[in-house]
Amino acid sequence: MRQFYTARVSPARLHAALVELFADADLAYRLVDRPAFHRYTALLNAQAEAMLPSWWTLARDMGATGDAVRELQKQIVLGDGLAGKMLFTTDIWTSVASQAFMVLTGHWITSDFQLRQVVMEFEQLHGSHTGLLIAETFERVLT
Repeated sequence: MRQFYTARVSPARLHAALVELFADADLAYRLVDRPAFHRYTALLNAQAEAMLPSWWTLARDMGATGDAVRELQKQIVLGDGLAGKMLFTTDIWTSVASQAFMVLTGHWITSDFQLRQVVMEFEQLHGSHTGLLIAETFERVLT
């Protein structure tokens, strides 16, 4: 295992590591706001705990760093030897602040029969949760 610890933590390095962690492990963005996650981070590095973004910032910035996340997703999928056989699911919900969100997840079975999944897209939706809006979002993500 490679050594990742560094004495100095910058907000940019922490953010990049969080984006990679949340994309690779398919973690819920709200985890970053949980007190236990803050305590865990502070245990590792007290400076880093004060630099943690909110779940909303993490979700927004995951979209802003989409190319890097998509490259990581591609590496995950290709690492399993997937030859174009993937099932997609969507989930749509409205937050307590009346903001609509959609997540697109890809699912597949590896050559050694392990079920895998990766979040392909997470974004805020604007407009009604119609089939047309879902289809347009799905098509845009896949092209």
